[in-house]
Amino acid sequence: MEDHRKRYYDLIDHSVSVVVNCENDPQRFDKHVSQLNAVVSTYGLKLEQFNLLLDQILDPYSGFKVGMKLKLVGLLYSRDLLDFDTLIKIVSVFKVPSYYNDKSKVKLVPRNIQLKLSVLLLRNFPNIQWDKKILRLANLLFNALSIGYLRMNIGLFLVYMLNIANEIDPKFNLKYFFSIKKLEILIEFYEIDSKSSLPLLLQAYNFLGSAARAGIFDMIFLKLKALLKDVKIPKDVFGKLDAQYTEALLKITNDRFSLTRNIDMFKSMLININIASMLHSVTNTKKRKYTEDITDNGIIQLASFKFIDMFCQSIPYSFPPNIIVVLQYFSNLEFSDYGNIMSENFNTTQLGAAFPIYEPLLTCLKEQDILFLNYSVRKLLDVKQDRFTLTDDMFWLFRSINNISQIFNEPFPLMVDICAGKLVADYKGSLDQKLKILQLHSHLQFLEPNCSKWSKVLTDVIDMTFRHNNTRNMTALTFLAFKWSKDPLEFNNSSDSSLENSDFAISPY
Repeated sequence: MEDHRKRYYDLIDHSVSVVVNCENDPQRFDKHVSQLNAVVSTYGLKLEQFNLLLDQILDPYSGFKVGMKLKLVGLLYSRDLLDFDTLIKIVSVFKVPSYYNDKSKVKLVPRNIQLKLSVLLLRNFPNIQWDKKILRLANLLFNALSIGYLRMNIGLFLVYMLNIANEIDPKFNLKYFFSIKKLEILIEFYEIDSKSSLPLLLQAYNFLGSAARAGIFDMIFLKLKALLKDVKIPKDVFGKLDAQYTEALLKITNDRFSLTRNIDMFKSMLININIASMLHSVTNTKKRKYTEDITDNGIIQLASFKFIDMFCQSIPYSFPPNIIVVLQYFSNLEFSDYGNIMSENFNTTQLGAAFPIYEPLLTCLKEQDILFLNYSVRKLLDVKQDRFTLTDDMFWLFRSINNISQIFNEPFPLMVDICAGKLVADYKGSLDQKLKILQLHSHLQFLEPNCSKWSKVLTDVIDMTFRHNNTRNMTALTFLAFKWSKDPLEFNNSSDSSLENSDFAISPY
């Protein structure tokens, strides 16, 4: 078997060495290209041979005609992972004459070859030897977005690279990539060419929606939100794996382990970003007319259950799920404010027909451990010495926590600590606004009877209730009173405490 493969490797080596010297002999060129076409998709090229052909394709002064170079592009199947030097060769030729002052003296790689190479770049995304150096290409690729016929492919490659950047370099932060200038340029591209610019614009929108924003970034986010408000997101907006090309790579690769790992990473990444885009469509769904109805379990709307299912199935048990995606998904669910969504003995593996869409994420959370999710939320909040800074744009996060608590019918550990005073949220605004962001009223129903333990949070909620005649708080306190009535001592203590700490003079009545 090895001898058989070696014969083909020798044939490929010979044919490549002949082809690169056939610029003036079209017949001989075609003969050896045909031989290579018959075997490269089965046996592949060494990276050295890949680069030998690539150099001929990229050299604008070589004797090969454009038609011959296009045939050479079709031979580029590498059995080695592509390295930084190979990638920068390809990326550096994405140029147009308008980049130069004296256009007459510039000879560039023709447009159709550039387009073919951008497709090649996308196809080989799983076939790259990823390291920190490659992330340096991000700005170079962004500049190439100004070339209209490359915008779709370059934009998709950028989206993919930005989504795995943290795995390549844990210190990489998207906030250093998405500058104000880049975001404004992206918006301009979208207004000119919405279809090609949509994937990267969605990436920017999803990032800003989950990051702490200030000042002008808030304005940009609102502008993006308005632009995308009524956009119908296509099913394959972020593209898909080229199955045929990838299958060929798996057959020819010298490093099956790395390639398989990269393919799995690519598939998981693609699922994650598709979920994030689906969350955008959830956000734009029509709100329910009657939000105070506490007898209805609410209407859950999600663009595609298939993506959630695939997402959960793709998570290796040795790795945590994408916490931001999970939290954003739950944040966008529409529930009533109070009451149990499920029974206390709810089993995620035996779901009734009423809850078909919950199963994948609920099972995922159960299996991955809710305590790990709690730990991850604390990391997101940057908790230090049992304190964190609360801001207005954290409302979505605490809404997500609220929904998760209702689904599992138990308090979220982080909220228990806040209610007990063990975790302090520092907020510059009013106490009323702080309580709204934390949505503490939704968590009262889960507190066990213990008046002394919860006295501070109860005092704050009761005070807000009387000052604003807040029906949400009143309903929450009613649920709490009903639950605590089973413990007469604590019920009486809470009633006495409520009367002692309440200022009826500030009631609107």
